[in-house]
Amino acid sequence: MTLLHALSQSDKSDKSDSIGHDRTASDTISHDRTASDSDSGGSGPRFQGDLTCAIRKWIKESTGYFTNDQIDRQFGLVLRQDKKRRSDALIKIYKENLIMKDRRIAGRWHITDSDLEFIDLENEDDTPFKIILPLDLNQIVSIPSKSIIVLAGSPNSGKTCLALNILRANMGEQPLLYLMSEMGGSEYKQRVKAFGDDLKIWNRDIKAAFLSSGFDGAIKHHNPDGICVIDFLEEISGEYFRIASDIRDIYDSLGDGVAIVCLQKKANALFGRGGESTTEKARLYLTLDTLLHRSAFTIASLRIAKSKSYPGQNPNGKERHFKIIRGYRIEPISEWMYCNEKQRAAWVTKYQHDAEGRGFYG
Repeated sequence: MTLLHALSQSDKSDKSDSIGHDRTASDTISHDRTASDSDSGGSGPRFQGDLTCAIRKWIKESTGYFTNDQIDRQFGLVLRQDKKRRSDALIKIYKENLIMKDRRIAGRWHITDSDLEFIDLENEDDTPFKIILPLDLNQIVSIPSKSIIVLAGSPNSGKTCLALNILRANMGEQPLLYLMSEMGGSEYKQRVKAFGDDLKIWNRDIKAAFLSSGFDGAIKHHNPDGICVIDFLEEISGEYFRIASDIRDIYDSLGDGVAIVCLQKKANALFGRGGESTTEKARLYLTLDTLLHRSAFTIASLRIAKSKSYPGQNPNGKERHFKIIRGYRIEPISEWMYCNEKQRAAWVTKYQHDAEGRGFYG
């Protein structure tokens, strides 16, 4: 099938395509005609002016993808002659390498990104991003600028505790943004008060807000170059496969900053909700599991599932055990170590004996 034939055939099949571009200019292109609600081929005003030039300008002011049907609506193309002109215009613009045909959906076009920022290796700054992480993680991993850190934890394993400790440790070092999807202002205040700090310091150094979606937009507008903590990212409709795409959107919203994305995961699962695809954009992927719970403390395991950058020995697969006391204080009780399931079970047995026999409390 020729490209021209594909264009004419797709006019009938793309009526239900949704708008898929993110306009960077006005959605309205001025032209000397009015659109008609009719979709007939024999009535309605004809488009006046250079249609190819108008479509090319519209494409250059847009990003993402568009459909034939969207072009027709945008420019009010009703007559068959105008739709033929549209097909000819898109073929010409296609040959100019400004658009690419979607391989799966007829009538959909992807706008090519011609504005590349080429890397100058001699002047590129490869200094790691300045961030303080708990449990001496800074000593065994390195975080580049513009990075995603994923913290996937089972329920009640201490995700929020770690998130708050990261924010507290980086006060005054980086701009901080904390986006909460479940915790309201009252609970947040109670969690912060447990640290015993002056609340004015938290107000001054951390921008905190409740948000359940649209994290990428909040980061882009409020803190693209600092540290952003999302506690936590979930797919409200239950379509967990979309979480990886949401993480990618968060990554794209960053300037030089780092986003820490908390995910839920099943106990002892290798990855968070959304599966292995949630690791794709992460420079550091951590999993968190509860090993032992008592009324006065919780013992948890933080495991490095993926680290793409590290200053020394490869830390992938290592874990460290620690106590969470009163929901806010972190105390390590092991070193970073490789630990299989059998060894972890032995550690749990030891922690149980310590808790029952010798008063293992903080």
